[in-house]
Amino acid sequence: MATGVSERAGEKWADTLQDGTMQGLAALRMLLASGISRSSEALERAATEAVRQLDDEIGDLRVLIAEMRRQEARRCRRQAHLID
Repeated sequence: MATGVSERAGEKWADTLQDGTMQGLAALRMLLASGISRSSEALERAATEAVRQLDDEIGDLRVLIAEMRRQEARRCRRQAHLID
């Protein structure tokens, strides 16, 4: 039972990160990227750096989500093996 709860929690976190955080970060990145060409030099530099940082964060979150999903798949395979 605890394993099932743990698995559902992992799935929930992965879905939340994918659906909420990732989309929000991507939207923020697009907003900053669109403002770069219309900004003063200082704001352009800051926005360019913010876009770079967002790209890094989005990449990190994708890695995290993929790892959580791999771990979940392993748990499911182990559990299915125990049932057989």
